[in-house]
Amino acid sequence: MADYTKQVKAVLSANGCTFRRRGKGDHDIWYSPHTNNIVVVDSQIRKRHTANGVLKQAGIKHKLWDNVFSHGGGIMTKCEKLSTNFAEVHVSDLRRDFPILEFDADRDAFIRPDRIIEPIYISERAVICFFADANERFISRHPHKIVAYMKPEGLTIPVYEVEYKGERVVLVQAIVGAPMAAGHIEELVAYGCRKFIACGGCGVLEKDIAVGHLIIPTTAIRDEGTSYHYAPPSREIAMSEHAIQAIESTLAKENVPYVKAKTWTTDAFFRETNGKIQLRKEEGCLAVEMETSAFIAVAKYNNVEFGQILYAGDSLAGDSWDGRKWTERSDIRDSVLRMAFDSCLNL
Repeated sequence: MADYTKQVKAVLSANGCTFRRRGKGDHDIWYSPHTNNIVVVDSQIRKRHTANGVLKQAGIKHKLWDNVFSHGGGIMTKCEKLSTNFAEVHVSDLRRDFPILEFDADRDAFIRPDRIIEPIYISERAVICFFADANERFISRHPHKIVAYMKPEGLTIPVYEVEYKGERVVLVQAIVGAPMAAGHIEELVAYGCRKFIACGGCGVLEKDIAVGHLIIPTTAIRDEGTSYHYAPPSREIAMSEHAIQAIESTLAKENVPYVKAKTWTTDAFFRETNGKIQLRKEEGCLAVEMETSAFIAVAKYNNVEFGQILYAGDSLAGDSWDGRKWTERSDIRDSVLRMAFDSCLNL
């Protein structure tokens, strides 16, 4: 017998609804921003019209259809079956000269977070911060609890929910690199987060950008691989204007100087050559980092808000690399994290 429960939860989650709590009986309580009301979701929805009734109650027009059959423990529609039959045609349409250009718009990936992660009662707001020292200090100063764990190979990353200015905000330790950035957004969206601010450091390409100066990325050069799995090939990708405004509002209120700029996202820390640096400067980049374009692409793919605050760290603007002791500026790192929280509240 069909079970529509996972499909219903996936549609609810994709449309901005959030899990609130377990019900007293055999059901869960969700919240729908479309109706500003709660939605009751049974743990075993056996009939299609019952599933569509839940979606209607949530104010969602999406409908689940008849003619379904079991597939890998889930549900596959007749259209999905046909697309499977024509897989060879699909593959030939995808093929390009270089694998990185073979973007596939099919949203039914073999592994999806919403199939392996159950939504939980969690804040829709999340801060992803690269500064482990600042994270520890922030957690020690505010009431918090661990609501989940991320477990990539070799790591266990707590997902904290922090009480900040009367609101609940998620805080997660970021890991360097575009694939991990994508994974963080994907998993947090599956849990129920919808509004994200990331903060971290970056290298600078211009001499007059002092260590600690704040940069709000507006666009990013996609010189990494992860974003090409979430958005069609392009040279650049733009940040959410709403998120940029939320960050600007916070920094203006604090009278903190900042610059809005294009950044260069790269996968290869040790392949930032003189030629590449000059090329990126000619394209208008002021900073270099390893996650921004992936963050943006994954957020757009999941239809969630994302913004980022970078603080100027090491310099690639001189004749040789200058670390500028940027990892030792604990006061700046603490301030950037706090302003990331304030910006997240503005989203």
